[in-house]
Amino acid sequence: MLRFGYDVNNIYAQDSACIMTGSNLKFLCAYINSTLGNQLLFNKAPKTGTGDVIVSVQALDPLPVPPRTAKNIQVIDEIEVLFIQILTHKERDSNSDVSLLEKQIDQLVYQLYDLTSEEIGIVERGNMK
Repeated sequence: MLRFGYDVNNIYAQDSACIMTGSNLKFLCAYINSTLGNQLLFNKAPKTGTGDVIVSVQALDPLPVPPRTAKNIQVIDEIEVLFIQILTHKERDSNSDVSLLEKQIDQLVYQLYDLTSEEIGIVERGNMK
């Protein structure tokens, strides 16, 4: 599983890091770290000869990130609230178990795509590799 971080402390990244700027970063980070976002990135991103994912702007750009619309703004806002809760827990204790919050984000991301339970099963089994 690929993991992406959100910096609140203005930390400098090494030259091998991919940095996102702009708006909706909390939602984007939650989305990419979700089971579906991670699966989509893993399947669409270029790979090295050994099969490792190459994370770059070119890998992130084609991801089908749902736009913020009147229909889904409430769901996106809920995802951001849960993401902020994860940040708060991790700031207090970096070993904090946030898996329940992550599962809630997964469910909301599935909701953004109107996935059926069968489709959700396919996504979740794909991440179990």
